[in-house]
Amino acid sequence: MGKVVIYLLEWNENVGVPYEITEVDKENRAIKGAIMYKILAKQKKSELVDEIQVEAPFVAARCRPGQFVIVIPKKDGERVPLTIVDANPETGSITLIYQVVGRSTQELAKLSAGDFIQEVAGPMG
Repeated sequence: MGKVVIYLLEWNENVGVPYEITEVDKENRAIKGAIMYKILAKQKKSELVDEIQVEAPFVAARCRPGQFVIVIPKKDGERVPLTIVDANPETGSITLIYQVVGRSTQELAKLSAGDFIQEVAGPMG
């Protein structure tokens, strides 16, 4: 099993991301020094539909109904827009539901709770 070293950064209102990955040796899912977004929970809704709860305080504090985020599951991954289903500003988390149909959603489907997503940009729309 790989080693993951995580340092909690001081909260920065302008950045809004809580983790900086300083070393990851788990299936090359992270880059040294990269800012990443932790998957807090994952639930299978059906054979091809997953729900994930992601730690993204900046997005959770600012999103409005109907907005979305751009997710890049891993380094050099494709950008995929996903609608924000729910947000909790108190816990700094957002909930996303997606259907596994393309390369990016297949990469997301391989991740589990505790893993990290490369990028979550938003809220948009």
